[in-house]
Amino acid sequence: MFVTNGGYGGVHYALRYGVPIVATGGQEDKPEVGARIAWSGVGIRFKQETPSPAALRKAVLRTLRDDRYRTAARRIADRLDAAPGLPGLATLLDEVAASRPRRSTLAA
Repeated sequence: MFVTNGGYGGVHYALRYGVPIVATGGQEDKPEVGARIAWSGVGIRFKQETPSPAALRKAVLRTLRDDRYRTAARRIADRLDAAPGLPGLATLLDEVAASRPRRSTLAA
């Protein structure tokens, strides 16, 4: 269980290990990250930056007790494990570059 302000880095790190999330936050990219947390089912998002302690406690307990959050977070972790990472990106860029016709830089 990870309680966070909804920053991308922390959320990504939690998901890398299949950890469900409770997120708050309303500045910068946090509303978008929070929306994705809720949409993907990996956790609970608060739209306000400072939920009450009672609301936060309720969300944490719900996330811990409902296996759907852990299952969804584990699914994301498995997909991250299967991704080729930077070597895959380099291969993809090489393939795209090789498939594009080259333009001459010399004036005709």
